[in-house]
Amino acid sequence: MKQQVAPLQANEVASIRKRTAGFDVRQHEFRELFRKMEPLLYSCTNAYELIDEVRYRKNNVCRKCQKCHIT
Repeated sequence: MKQQVAPLQANEVASIRKRTAGFDVRQHEFRELFRKMEPLLYSCTNAYELIDEVRYRKNNVCRKCQKCHIT
């Protein structure tokens, strides 16, 4: 029985690792983008609009993360 389950389990582990690695890359890219955005500067004139945009993008990242946990 173990010989039949082991390959399936290994495939599932590889799939999960691939998804989490992809998510880590996207999360790092989002973090770097956020650090470069103007809302963090005192000279920003439209900070609230930019913060709303960041919130929208963050919510998209969170939804993708939740999909990884569900599947």
